[in-house]
Formats: sequence, C-alpha cells, structure tokens
Amino acid sequence: MKVLYLGFLAADAGMSELLQVDRSMPVQTHRFGWSMARSLRSAGIEVVAFGFLPAADFPHCSRIRFGRERYEQDGVLGTTLPFYNLTGLKHLSRFVSVRRALRQWRGGAAFDAVLIHGVHSPLLWAGLNAGKIRGVPVVTVLTDPPSTRTALDNLAATALKVADRRLIGAALARMDGVVALADGLATDFAPGLPTLLMEGIAADPLEFPSSTTRMARHEVVYAGSLNAEYGVLDLLEAVTRSAGQWRLAVYGRGPLEDLVRERARQSARVHFGGMADAQQLQSVYEQARLLVNPRPPNTMIAGYSFPSKILEYMASGTAVLTTRLPGIPADYEPHVTFSEPGAAGLARAIDRALQQPDVLADIGAGGRDFILTTRGHAAQGERLRGFLQDLAADVS
Repeated sequence: MKVLYLGFLAADAGMSELLQVDRSMPVQTHRFGWSMARSLRSAGIEVVAFGFLPAADFPHCSRIRFGRERYEQDGVLGTTLPFYNLTGLKHLSRFVSVRRALRQWRGGAAFDAVLIHGVHSPLLWAGLNAGKIRGVPVVTVLTDPPSTRTALDNLAATALKVADRRLIGAALARMDGVVALADGLATDFAPGLPTLLMEGIAADPLEFPSSTTRMARHEVVYAGSLNAEYGVLDLLEAVTRSAGQWRLAVYGRGPLEDLVRERARQSARVHFGGMADAQQLQSVYEQARLLVNPRPPNTMIAGYSFPSKILEYMASGTAVLTTRLPGIPADYEPHVTFSEPGAAGLARAIDRALQQPDVLADIGAGGRDFILTTRGHAAQGERLRGFLQDLAADVS
C-alpha cells in the first residue's frame, strides 16, 4: 500500500532551522507529523510526502521566503515546498506550490490513498484534486478546529481566517473519511463522515535517548506551551497553596514565559528550564516523581483536543497527574492519577500523590506498558491501515 501524505512534514534539520526564527515554536506539529508517518511505515505502508514547514506568519517568524527541499528520513521520501510567509500570500503561494508539485510528480500515477495532516485549505483542496484524479480515498487528520484565531493574529489574518473557514468546511464535506483526535472535532466539523478516533500516537522513549548530561532532578514537572488556557497559571498558584514542599520545574515557551521566569526568581520552589530538546526532556521526565497536565477541562479547546503531552509523559514511565479532560478515553483511567481543576485542586492532588511513592511507581510503570502497547506506532499504524483499506473498498 502506498499513501500520498500532505501536511507539515519536514526533515529534522529543516525544522531545527525554523525553530531558530519562529517564536510560535511549532514543535508538537512536527512531532505529530512524524508520529503519523512512522505509524504508517510500521504497518508496511510506503509514504511519499509533500508539505510545508509549519511557520507562523511574518513577523512572528522572521523568515519570509521558504524554498524547496527534498529529503529522505525514516523511510519517507519527502519534499518541503516553497512559499512566501506573508499573511494572505502564504495560502495562495502554498496552493500554487503544492498543485504544481503534484502535477510534476512522476510517481503520481501510483498511490492508494491520500492522507492530509491538518485542516489547511491549500493542502485539503490539492489532496481532493489528487484523489479524484486517481480515484482513491482522501482522508484528513483533524487535530484542531479549523482556522482558530490565535494571539499572533492581526486584523488582516483574522479577516482572512473567516473566509478560510468556508473553504475548509467545503473541503471537509467532500472527504471520504477523517481521523480525529477528539470526538468533538469529527462531530462538529465533519459530521456524517466515516471517522477513526485516534487521540494520539506514543513514541517509544528509545527514539529520544536520554541526554548524556543529566538534567537537574525535580519532583513535579510541566513541559509544554506556556499559555493560561493550558492551566499554567493554576499550576504556579498550586505551589503556594500546597501543604507540602515539593519543587515544580516548568519547561517550554509561550506568552507566560516572563511570568514563569519571575516566579522562579521569587521562589526556590519554582524552576524555569526554558525550551528543552527531546533528549533533555526525556532525562527530566525519567528523574521526576510526577508529570502534570493542568489543562482546565471546561474550555473550548479541551473538547476539541487531546494533549499529546500526556502520551509523551506516559511513555517515559513516570507517573502522570492530569485533570479529567473530556477527550481522555476510559481505558486510560487505571494508568494515570486525576486532579480537580484549578489551583486548589491541583495542590491537593499533587500533595496526595507525592505521599504515595510506591503507588506512583506502579502507575508510571503500568502507564508506560499500556501506552506503548495500545497507542504506539505499531498499534496505531495497523488501525490507520485498516481504516484506509476499508475506505478504499468503499470508493472502488
């Protein structure tokens, strides 16, 4: 089986260069894209990828022109395509670029399905056109609501996103199926389409070997985007409300970075580690006693997402504490420990968890086995293959 993969898949070297000039730090987009590709490869599927580096609009990313680059990584033959990174021109140049690349692709006569990572209108419409010509199923992976407004958007970007949502909605209605990270995404944005619910893909920690330089040990760790909507403020406040004396380490970047730095200066119980790479984070996770996901469950984003950080945490073998998000499947419950939302709830739950070190050790070990067995590349790759094969039979 051969899949044409359209999305934000790029060679690691190209992504490293982007992270030097992009303040949005699109690390999770890159990791999820490669998790999808590796899952397909683990199921024996040949993957040919075309796509773009996931750059934020200028000036949030200081680079304007992106060129074309071919790469081969982890068995994937890929091409990152050129575009101009200016609001409005970005979508137009990307649409022209991907359509031209697919027309010129010599292997374009031989693929069995189109898989599109992300609700990006240039990729959606290019994928639909390629699938229609070939007569194969076209499937998109819904990771977020379409054209969500962010703090980085200016007035022009906000206005263009209104129009872009119409283009995306029309494209989604023409899909043969969707892979959704949360049920709300499929229900609200692709109603009636065949759906594979797949909250994420767990990477084996061996893919991210521990750093040769061991990181400092901290009892409680949060790593991720430093946004209020992810519960970071609640977690910082939980330190002062706690009855214990545990130490919190925070890793990542985002709008609250200056605040986290200030809290770290004020309190010996808060450490700010900045942006750590995958190897460094693996060392941090392995040495921690508890990894925390404090995201509030009553926000809009909670109903449309599953934090990939939970998968990353669990794969490390360290116990995970999380709020009860609506997208967490029931079979996770024996393998994590839960907290009520808010600063007070987090403080109580962390205090209680740290008083039971043996229980935490068992939860961590069991969680690692569970997540790698049921949500690892092999398991999710087989689910993807079966879903695509069933759709191909229906299309034919």
